[in-house]
Amino acid sequence: MNIAIVGLGLIGRLIALSLHRQSEYNVTLFDRDNKLAHNSAAYAAAGLLTPLGESLHSEANIVAMGFESLLLWPTLLASLDEHTFFQSKQVPLWSVTNKTKVITYVLFVI
Repeated sequence: MNIAIVGLGLIGRLIALSLHRQSEYNVTLFDRDNKLAHNSAAYAAAGLLTPLGESLHSEANIVAMGFESLLLWPTLLASLDEHTFFQSKQVPLWSVTNKTKVITYVLFVI
């Protein structure tokens, strides 16, 4: 079966990888950017996963999905042929909500 994926952001690339690993699919990729993807959001964000950063502006279910996604990354990265780097350690984060109140968060530890 032939499948075309338009848009090679993070989701497009992960879908392409998943389909490619299933031998019954012939996947063709289309994107405005070149192979290095210097104009993609994933390149600009440098692979940063920040569910707590999203918590200030997102619903609780979005933050929960972010934490669940963090747990999936080590397995996904280990399955890649290229060298990858993943770091997750406890780091205090601060967010100033107004001039008199500071909320302190602790980054999720894997």
